[in-house]
Amino acid sequence: MDKEMKIVEEFGINPILIAANIVNFTILLLVLKKFLYQPVLKMLDERKAKIKKSLKQAEEIEDRLAKTAQEQEAILKKANEEAIKLVVDASREAKEMLEKTRAESKATAEAMLTKTEELLSSEKERMMHSLKGDLAALMVETMTKVTGKVLTSSDQKRLMTEAKKELQA
Repeated sequence: MDKEMKIVEEFGINPILIAANIVNFTILLLVLKKFLYQPVLKMLDERKAKIKKSLKQAEEIEDRLAKTAQEQEAILKKANEEAIKLVVDASREAKEMLEKTRAESKATAEAMLTKTEELLSSEKERMMHSLKGDLAALMVETMTKVTGKVLTSSDQKRLMTEAKKELQA
């Protein structure tokens, strides 16, 4: 072992200094561990927890945002459906009113047409009756002038009746 010690001393290595350095290094390592590494590790753990919490909050916010977007879409869809329904209802009501107005106008026009036809028919009958009387009187007068004799009232009535019958046929 002497030989080895000599070699170690020739290289300038002092075993006592090495042992002292090992003890110093161990003490330094324990001090660093107690006062530096543990606070740094604690700070890193706190930082990791804070980041984790922030990520969780971001996910919650994202979920709430997605839910809000879905609710907004549902509200817009419902409003759109209601607007379409209102337009359809208004259109249907307008058509119903138009049909009702048309039906009323048609009924009024038909009533007016019927009344006008009745008036025309009665006026035609009155005119025909008047015309028949006038024509019969004219025939009696013409017969009197053509034949040159005066017709009796019974002859006049007979001629008027015959003339009316011929006019009706």
